[in-house]
Amino acid sequence: MTEIGWAADEIRKAREGKGMSQTALAEAAGVSRRSIQYWEAGRDMPVDTFATLLQVLGKKVFVA
Repeated sequence: MTEIGWAADEIRKAREGKGMSQTALAEAAGVSRRSIQYWEAGRDMPVDTFATLLQVLGKKVFVA
């Protein structure tokens, strides 16, 4: 799995784990639902948006 594919899968799992729809996540992150759909499909995602999504989903990333 590519890094983008991993990120997409983790975002989807975290969103579903919180019981959020794609629309709810999009509204909370200030992006369109279509953007969430693209990113969960494994398309490129801006790094700053990835950080925002993680924050909304209550996830942390540790960089070593």
